Amino acid sequence: MARVRGAVLPQMVEENHDFPFMAMPPQAAAQQYGWSPSLKPIEAAVDELQQEYNIDPDRIYVTGLSMDGYGAWALMMDDPARFAAVAPGGGGLSS
Repeated sequence: MARVRGAVLPQMVEENHDFPFMAMPPQAAAQQYGWSPSLKPIEAAVDELQQEYNIDPDRIYVTGLSMDGYGAWALMMDDPARFAAVAPGGGGLSS
């Protein structure tokens, strides 16, 4: 979790508790290759948070930097109807 806290968005949220949004920064296992093994657990976590906090399904966005940009694309491609938008910072897209 310490690696995730060093990213820009978690730092902003930690420093300013007045942001009107929730951020869930997943972290892939170190020995894992790619994001595919993590997609279903991440989607399940989004479902759980959405239900627990009554999150508007039309306002769920996914982003990521570098390798997490690949994860953002992977999530969007796995279930495009789930997210309102994807905004990867880096991370290529291959078909």
